[in-house]
Amino acid sequence: MKPRILKKLSKRVYEIAGDRFDVPYRDEEPIGSLAYDFKVRPKAQVTAKAFRDHCNAMSNIRGCLVVGGGPDYWGEYDDPVTLFAAAKEAVLWEFGLPRSWKDAEGDLHPDWPSWPHRLTGKEVIRLLRIMAEPHQGRGGGE
Repeated sequence: MKPRILKKLSKRVYEIAGDRFDVPYRDEEPIGSLAYDFKVRPKAQVTAKAFRDHCNAMSNIRGCLVVGGGPDYWGEYDDPVTLFAAAKEAVLWEFGLPRSWKDAEGDLHPDWPSWPHRLTGKEVIRLLRIMAEPHQGRGGGE
């Protein structure tokens, strides 16, 4: 996803359901970073998607709302996650289709929920509005 769109979606998530997540803060690091050096690969092996991801990673958009990034119990620092990515995960756990897997002994273990198609930004915002309304989410209430 383009960094400027990610920044706008994170802002919209904060407006709709900012209280559902940890305290977000503005990250001054540029959005998008690659784990590998793009210039190392020969040009013949670079796909159009890899080139597009590289251009998005080179963007200079700053100030996106993120959560996390602090030390955990053992003193190791977590990576900060954009507020939109956290909201996407929350929507997936709230409305996703539950899956499970069996180990060698036959015990059933919960797995990451699935979704019938790719979750778009518009759909995440729509489902967040449903979650934000009182008594409308799957969790219910009285």
